[in-house]
Amino acid sequence: MKIIANSLLSVAILATTSLAETVPPPSYQVTNEGDAVKIEAIDQPAASRKVETKASKTRKRIKTAPISELYKLYKESFEPDEQAFILETVSSRPPETARDIQSLLSFFLRNDTSAKEAAEASLQKLSQSRDASFAPYFLNLLNDENSKLRLFALIGINRLRPNEALETLYEMAKEPFKIAQPSLKTAPRPAEEWRTQLVALNVLADWQGEKALNLLLKRAKEAPIVAKLASTHCWEATLPKLIKWSHSKKDINRELSKFGWQANPPIAALKATIETLWKVLKSSRYDREIRHQAALKLGFAAAKQDVDRLLDLRSKAGNNKEKVLFEAALFASHDPRIIPILNDYVLNHPEPQSRAGALSQLSEMLEPEEYTKILIEMANNDPNQSNRDRAKKTLELSNK
Repeated sequence: MKIIANSLLSVAILATTSLAETVPPPSYQVTNEGDAVKIEAIDQPAASRKVETKASKTRKRIKTAPISELYKLYKESFEPDEQAFILETVSSRPPETARDIQSLLSFFLRNDTSAKEAAEASLQKLSQSRDASFAPYFLNLLNDENSKLRLFALIGINRLRPNEALETLYEMAKEPFKIAQPSLKTAPRPAEEWRTQLVALNVLADWQGEKALNLLLKRAKEAPIVAKLASTHCWEATLPKLIKWSHSKKDINRELSKFGWQANPPIAALKATIETLWKVLKSSRYDREIRHQAALKLGFAAAKQDVDRLLDLRSKAGNNKEKVLFEAALFASHDPRIIPILNDYVLNHPEPQSRAGALSQLSEMLEPEEYTKILIEMANNDPNQSNRDRAKKTLELSNK
């Protein structure tokens, strides 16, 4: 047998190498024909193609499918990751057709918190100017006996604000609460009816403001949590009553006070009442929790001169309990001058949760390099294992 020429071997090697990155190597047949050696390629496969998996095809379909089709895909899916992606997609877009609205109702009625939340998120994207044609659908459900359907309708009504809904909302607001608040022993139907009525009051308060205040205060005597709605949507008008409740020794008034101070009013409303908030914060006549709530609200609305005053009061505080109240207001202000106080909390506060909370707030206020330094300090030296672990995990994620 003759030895194959070097040039021929080089051609074979080069051919194989050049194809190796894109296709499997071809098969060769080597034969002797007399004194010659013959090399033939007997199988030259076509270039490989990326195979699109069923999962990737479904994912593409989910991205472009209307909500009405997404519900069908959700019911047919047995993959948790796929179902989660469907709900994420539903949450990210508004309904565009009546069929979409119907499908959102189907999501909402499922015994699945994630599906319900996805439907609510989609409804929250309805636009009063763009989607007014959907209002009759929600108006019809608002009069249904099923509290779950009314609850779904209220989300749409709150977004679209059709005037035809006001009469029904006022009728719902005039209905006395049958229970003050559901407990674990409350049957599902009364609990759902209670929640639906509370949401209806919230929609009415958000829409009508002080026009609905008297009704809100009336219902609050039956269900004290309604005081939170009154304070949230009508803060300036409710605050005098809130102050009165806060001084009362009656159990019902103390309950009204507790819920009223938990409200989250607009910043503009808080700014308009900042002097009253100062009086509550500085007065020992009020319960400590009430003063704490006043401190937070004052901090949210604080101007530069308010922060100056808080810093001064903190430095002169006669005891730690008073100092902590002023710090609560300072932290709520997010003024840059509180950074040294937060740093001290992270390094020296005796309570692990307070150190972790201060670190969390610093993440929003410090430049990345400075925040990394204090993260390293906590990761290496915090006495609490959970705090050290969280800091280390945050460092790992920031380095990716």
